[in-house]
Amino acid sequence: MPAADYGAMLNQALEAGRRRDYRRAADLLARIVGSTDQFPQAQLYLGRAYHALGEYANAAQVLGFYVRARPDSLSGQFFLGRAFLGMGEYGLAVRYLKRVVEQDPAFSPAYGLLGLACLKARRPDRAIWWFARALEVDPQNKRLQVGYLNTALVLAIRLFFRGDLVDAARLFNEVLEQRRASILPHLYLAAIYRELGKGSLALYHMDAASRISPGDPYLHLQKAVVLLSQGEKAAAADEIRAGTRLLKSSVSPGGTPAEVLRFITVNLFREGRYREAVFYGGRLLRGAYNDSQMHALVAEAYRNLGDRIKARNHYLHAIEGDKASLELRYGLLAVLWELGEYDDLMREAARILKKDRTDGPGHYFHSLALARTGAAIEQVLAELQQQIKVRGPDPVLMAELAAVYARAGLPELAEGWYTRSMKLNPPTAEMLLSLGEVYESLGKTDRLGEVYTRYLEIRPEDRRTRRRLVRLLLEQEAFEAAAGQIALLLPVEPENARLKSALAVCYRRTGKYAEALILIRELLVDSPSSVDHMKAAVYCLDRMGARAVALKALASFLAEHGESLSLVLMRGVLQYQDNSLDKAAETFRKAVSLSPTDWRANRNLGMVYRRMGNDLFAEKFLEKAREYEAASREETGR
Repeated sequence: MPAADYGAMLNQALEAGRRRDYRRAADLLARIVGSTDQFPQAQLYLGRAYHALGEYANAAQVLGFYVRARPDSLSGQFFLGRAFLGMGEYGLAVRYLKRVVEQDPAFSPAYGLLGLACLKARRPDRAIWWFARALEVDPQNKRLQVGYLNTALVLAIRLFFRGDLVDAARLFNEVLEQRRASILPHLYLAAIYRELGKGSLALYHMDAASRISPGDPYLHLQKAVVLLSQGEKAAAADEIRAGTRLLKSSVSPGGTPAEVLRFITVNLFREGRYREAVFYGGRLLRGAYNDSQMHALVAEAYRNLGDRIKARNHYLHAIEGDKASLELRYGLLAVLWELGEYDDLMREAARILKKDRTDGPGHYFHSLALARTGAAIEQVLAELQQQIKVRGPDPVLMAELAAVYARAGLPELAEGWYTRSMKLNPPTAEMLLSLGEVYESLGKTDRLGEVYTRYLEIRPEDRRTRRRLVRLLLEQEAFEAAAGQIALLLPVEPENARLKSALAVCYRRTGKYAEALILIRELLVDSPSSVDHMKAAVYCLDRMGARAVALKALASFLAEHGESLSLVLMRGVLQYQDNSLDKAAETFRKAVSLSPTDWRANRNLGMVYRRMGNDLFAEKFLEKAREYEAASREETGR
């Protein structure tokens, strides 16, 4: 296909993009990028088309190739950074976007994406810095303004819960200047000023928040705390009654600030507002650090937030104040199990059982601790089986029993118990990996793909397991699924030639010849004399209907790197299929001269002569082909 035709194809792709037909645009652009170097910008457009389709890994792959060839391209680095952001690879996104602003400090869109990448990476402190830089460059940009304010709000909330109240107040006030109808800044500022002892300001923001959300009971209760601290008991009582009524609570708090704060904390916890419960509970503990019940509430709030270390610490403090409480010890047992502190779990469970050999939770956690601390398998099995008998179907016990059966060399039993456990509860990442090992030992490799896929949904960053899944899918010839997994690996391992080659094979086997060609061309950059890569490229071009381009590429390769029998044969076959019989005969004669006893060269030359009507020469070479093929088979069989 001449360059002019590819130029027309590029125009069609651009028009498809303008119509938002990004799939059509991507298909056309992939053909161009895979077939010719005449339009390097097509690779950039292809990456953008993939991004518009939500195929961020494909976008990052193609744009990575583009940037590799053109490392000074600001557009390439910007769109590559954006693609990595879409993939969730925030570190790589920041790397490429920073290069853009280092080279062009006026490139405002890059600042905005840097802010977004840092925000998604849970670094609002860095995100707000980038958004501020963006607004210095482009102060009228509404999207950047929104990004800055959203980030300021996230950072302010984080600072609030960390106890950095002054900086949090500064940011909340900044947001409030631009969003006067927003209730969140008022809510937090009311709490901040109350903590800082600025009652009048606290009341001002509570009143403002109440006007926006008159039905919020906690605003009335917080207002009561401030009024009580100012000695206005009657007004505080009115606010307490209003807050209690809105909560539909049959219980009212006492008449001290601490009692109202406790009431607020308990109700926030019951509503699942654990972060706020931790904040108010922590404030109460400042004045009453030996309050075991409040330590326990804060511990459970932290546990629900996933901060199990703080949960453990608060349970330990609670137990110090109430050593006789079994409920506190049960809470500690649960946290120790979730933390994986099995030796401590064993000691704590044993301490409970020493006082009461019939204690149910004590036996439950003791059996789990035994399973994880190297006890004899017989003892572990006996305890776990007894607990399942007593408690009935329990997904945690069943999963532990499965793991013990696996260690005991009984994978059939392990599989059954893992399956039962997973029917009751969604599997953990650890459980899925263990089940994968069980399937491997049972030889049930057909089930491994699903297990590893589910695992990677939980732990997408585990590249080692993703490679294991790729190998499995390739062994099963599940090329489309394998391609999807390799596409997620290649952008973060751009120099990995084995991944490129495997992905090219997957694309060829699934009919995506243009996509395969893009990868093969990259492979040829690193290995320009590779006959195998060239054969793959020619095959793809021919299947795409670009036989003339394939023949031209072959001729150029052979001229530069010397004659290769396999490529000469391929060239002749293409010429034969194109009905260029004189050229095919010349090419196959070249093949015979390169390897006189190669049966393929002789047979192909004979077939050409037969098509040309030269039966004498045809039979001569076909007879030689039969003779050489028989000798080859005999040699192979020895």
